[in-house]
Parts: sequence; structure tokens; C-alpha cells
Amino acid sequence: MIEAAAIVSAIINHWDDFAIIIALLLFNACIEMWQDRKASNALAALKKGLDLLPRFCVMANL
Repeated sequence: MIEAAAIVSAIINHWDDFAIIIALLLFNACIEMWQDRKASNALAALKKGLDLLPRFCVMANL
């Protein structure tokens, strides 16, 4: 929806509003990429921890 506001601002020549909206969209995209990378790293760590569990159970005869 914010993209539509950027398009409308550009159509009606409100360049200040357009620039602010585009800056906020880019900032939001950067934050989203950062959060996605953190989530991927956390998921990889959880998978690594789960991978060690069966080996421990076999070694402990559980």
C-alpha cells in the first residue's frame, strides 16, 4: 500500500513526499533482510543442535 502512495506522490509531483516514502521503503527492506538473516542463522543453529541429539542418544544407549 505504501508503494501506491509513492506512485501517487510521483504522479502529482510531490517529490518531497515521494523521496521520504522511498527512503522509508528502502529502510524497511534493509531491516527485513537483516531480520531474515538473523532468523536463518538461528534456524541453522537449532538444526545443528538437533543433529547432535541422536548421536548422543546412541552413544548413551538411550
